[in-house]
Amino acid sequence: MNLNPFAGKGKTQAGNGNGASPSKLPPTQQHIPVSAVQDNVAIIRMRINKMPVTTIAAVMQIGAVDITRMSLSERGAFIARYTETMRGWRFARQIIIGRQRQDLEEFLFREREYAAQWQKEGDRNRAELLTALLGFMEQVTMLANPLVAVYYIVLPYMIPTTATQKGSVTQGQYQEGLQILSDRARIVHQSLTQLGLGVIRLNDDAIIEMLYAFYHPNMPALWLTPREKIASLLVTGETPLP
Repeated sequence: MNLNPFAGKGKTQAGNGNGASPSKLPPTQQHIPVSAVQDNVAIIRMRINKMPVTTIAAVMQIGAVDITRMSLSERGAFIARYTETMRGWRFARQIIIGRQRQDLEEFLFREREYAAQWQKEGDRNRAELLTALLGFMEQVTMLANPLVAVYYIVLPYMIPTTATQKGSVTQGQYQEGLQILSDRARIVHQSLTQLGLGVIRLNDDAIIEMLYAFYHPNMPALWLTPREKIASLLVTGETPLP
């Protein structure tokens, strides 16, 4: 799914949503050279030594483990295994730590099922107490907007091109890059799950959500479509691929 809303419209630049001209992008957008999100990767166009370069990047979301609850020996063993695992990866990666709103929806739904069951069994006081507690928790999360840490590993791959290509990328080179990233993502998934960490690879919509949350953390986005969200981040309208 190509989420570049400017593909096929020539060399244009995305507006920033506040009326600024394309040639005067706000400082934040100058550092987000994302030209498209498709095939479960972010496509990044930039210039290195005046040569256009295309990089594609897969994003893995990593679960957390609380090492403070481990004994000293367990903690040391885990850190040693984690360090050794990352040393074994023979490819570029970047670790990103962000924040996201704590989602209690699933927890509240499950607990309300318990309350309904207790009510059905005649344990009214217990059911009412749990229902009141859940209502209090819901109000607190709405007012305080608690945030929890979220961890990502980004796997970039710069697509190699020849001097005669002048930075353009063929479909074959792009597909080869996708396969290389798929193989690397599989290595990350397998090695981290062996450490007891949850790992998922982000799809197109999830990558867009991550980018949007990083660069527009205070803007309401529930009513925006993925296409509208990515439009607020793109800095170039060039079609990145054939």
